[in-house]
Amino acid sequence: MENKLNGSVQDKSERLIYLDMMRIFATFTVIILHASAQNWLDVSTNSYEWQIINIYNSFVRFNVQLFVVISGALFLDAAYKTSIKKLYQKNILRLLTAYIAWSFIYAVLTYCYSGLNYSTIEMIKYIIKTTINSHYHLWFVPMIIGVYMMVPILRPMTEHKDSKKICEYFLFLFFIIGVMKPSIFSFDFPYKSQLSYIANIIDIPTVAGWLGYFILGYYLRKYEMKKLYRNIIYILGIIGYLFTALGSSYLSIKTGVATSFFTFSFSLSSFFSTVAWFVFFKYEVSKINLSEKTIKTINRMSKNMFGLYLVHALVLKIVSSIGLTTLSFNPLLSIPVISLITFIIGYVLVVLISKIPLINKYLI
Repeated sequence: MENKLNGSVQDKSERLIYLDMMRIFATFTVIILHASAQNWLDVSTNSYEWQIINIYNSFVRFNVQLFVVISGALFLDAAYKTSIKKLYQKNILRLLTAYIAWSFIYAVLTYCYSGLNYSTIEMIKYIIKTTINSHYHLWFVPMIIGVYMMVPILRPMTEHKDSKKICEYFLFLFFIIGVMKPSIFSFDFPYKSQLSYIANIIDIPTVAGWLGYFILGYYLRKYEMKKLYRNIIYILGIIGYLFTALGSSYLSIKTGVATSFFTFSFSLSSFFSTVAWFVFFKYEVSKINLSEKTIKTINRMSKNMFGLYLVHALVLKIVSSIGLTTLSFNPLLSIPVISLITFIIGYVLVVLISKIPLINKYLI
């Protein structure tokens, strides 16, 4: 049975497929990001190896924003109805327990890999402190918890009769305050400090933060975009990527120190690449004819992506510890190969964990 998907508003099952594919894609690019970062500081910025690493590293800087956009597309959709109690019991509690559990697991592993030989008391103190500090990639979890807490407040906005205008107003503020302002002030120019002071007098943290991407996801999913605007978005996404990659390369060669330029989540390049990928999946990828079996497989894989996000850093560490790094052979191939290996091993690990009663509910 063939099921043709498109970007228009259809029944719920069809609309979710491109979001499932997008989530899988975003998770894989997170792995690429962390795989490419392994030897970021280990080779000369003038070398071929570093330049390839920079190309990959710059390319995937949209992934965390894409996760938030996907969440907004789902949580703020009219079909998703939930009470505050259910939101906390089903979503936030799961995220919180997973965050605490994996922070502890990574803390123990960090101690094991550290080579330290502390006494029992000192070891316990080290693990507790490291658990509290958490692992480098787990920052996403408390951030998205904070976003989810705002869902009951945001939902009336999306259900209002003037929902589109309200969202557009919010997104306008987000773009100006949350994206344009930090992007402009990342450069040096005359009277920067004075102008920065003035710009910060009017500052609205709520629209300047992750809620902007969250509402953006709802808006992009619900409302259609003309082909002309889609093409403009694609062009801006490509320009943003090239600007980031070339800028990082130029600054790194000039200073001799590996430098990421314009890769922060609220830069113009990150914003446009995030929008471009969402639009691409909604209007282009969704046109692919998929069998019912393939759709079920994609849906099943998508449900395991949060777990894979949690465990991928562990798998990358193990892969690296056995000697397979981005410098083991040509990074043009090593980065995607290591990422694919990590994805497969991590996915199998998550599937195995998902079969353990109770643990599967709160660990992944």
